[in-house]
Amino acid sequence: MAALSGGCALEAQVAEWRSYLRRRQAIRDVDVADLEDHLRGQLQSLTGVGLTGDEAFLVAVKRMGAADALSQEFAREHSDRLWKQLMAPPGAAESSPGERRRDAVAALALALVARCS
Repeated sequence: MAALSGGCALEAQVAEWRSYLRRRQAIRDVDVADLEDHLRGQLQSLTGVGLTGDEAFLVAVKRMGAADALSQEFAREHSDRLWKQLMAPPGAAESSPGERRRDAVAALALALVARCS
């Protein structure tokens, strides 16, 4: 997205906010990019109605919520991804949809066998 009106100071604030989010374990870079795009949209709208860059940044960040709350929300939403990160050996690739489906069918079959035993 193009630089916002408000110049370098606003870009520095966005960069600092982005850096802060990247330090959160639950938020991936692609998620940070999506959030930044949303933030920039908010900034553009707010500066378009006359707020200064600093004012727009504060309002936009407040509207998006605290980074810790965002991190918790992403952790809940992507708990399967976090579980895989914790349990998978380093360097393990994510499974394909077909592999996940096969694993789910196998788990269901084992559960049915265990129930019948």
